[in-house]
Amino acid sequence: MLETSHDVVFGDDGLTAHVSLLIAASHGCSQDTTEVWVRVLRLFYRTTMNRHRPHGFLCSDGHYATARQIAEEGIVLLQNRNRVLPINTQKVRRVLVVGENAIKMMTVGGGSSSLKVQREISPLQGLQARLAKDGVEVDFARGYVGDVTGAYNGVTTGQNLEDKRSEAELIAEAVEKAKAADCVILFGGLNKSDYQDCEGHDRQQYELPYAQDKLITALAAANKNFVYVNISGNAVAMPWRDKVPAIVQGWYLGSEAGEALASVLTGDANPSGKLPFTWVKSLQNVGAHALNTYPGTWRLEGGAQTKGNIIDEEYKEGIYVGYRWADRKKQRPVFAFGHGLSYTQFAISNLQSLSLQLSIIPTSYSL
Repeated sequence: MLETSHDVVFGDDGLTAHVSLLIAASHGCSQDTTEVWVRVLRLFYRTTMNRHRPHGFLCSDGHYATARQIAEEGIVLLQNRNRVLPINTQKVRRVLVVGENAIKMMTVGGGSSSLKVQREISPLQGLQARLAKDGVEVDFARGYVGDVTGAYNGVTTGQNLEDKRSEAELIAEAVEKAKAADCVILFGGLNKSDYQDCEGHDRQQYELPYAQDKLITALAAANKNFVYVNISGNAVAMPWRDKVPAIVQGWYLGSEAGEALASVLTGDANPSGKLPFTWVKSLQNVGAHALNTYPGTWRLEGGAQTKGNIIDEEYKEGIYVGYRWADRKKQRPVFAFGHGLSYTQFAISNLQSLSLQLSIIPTSYSL
């Protein structure tokens, strides 16, 4: 008798799996299993086996509108000193956009998150379109060169991001343009290449790649109205945080990334996203690193000279992961779990405490 099963099968032919389930059911099964295949069959009848079902469609205006709304709501305003954001489009006349991540397609790469999309609006394109409505000039400087391949698993972006200039030349150009701008926005962070935000490879460092720390420090010194937008799926080291007025976590936002980021940066949308993790200062503030259990121990297979593909991991931190580890060790993270600012300004004043006396009535219960 088949005792139990589940509705969804991942990494297998779903139809074959469910037919196997029905065959097993015909030989006797538990009540739980019967309910499973009844749900599966009901879904089949209502969808693929329904000859009168309405036909759906992809990439409609409604789909893009929803994608933009979701993207806007996920953007996190991490820091906003001196109210640099939102950009005052009535006063600001020239904005400099810097960084490879301002022009690089992010829907391709990363593993299972890689997509073949109809379109993807870059941060630079989004800002150019939005700021043009108010007559604001937008200039661009590359700033740094990262991954220029633009291909993953047979899908290519079609972009040519080659740039042979040196690190010094790229930074010098960005700084020179920054001095003449009213506001500077750097789109930096990671990308979806191997050893960054990609399946199958851990990151090799917590710090930003491609000499971005040097670029950020130089731009912060060149223009007081400097905004850093971090494009990544997780945290990075920020040794320059105190020098940068505004910091935004921009994630990988999909087809409407540029539109959504432009909306938040200009104040058309109020940032409302919250961090889903604790943003630590360094890897030593993470249990697995502090306890020296990462990356574990490689097993040796096929002789002492052969490195195998199995790693033995020991989770010494127990339940103290993320904010629990920070709480236990009395650490102050860079940004706490759940952190996220908005453009709303409010104040609480004239607070008074009232003395209340509560009477407790004894009560008994019989069970």
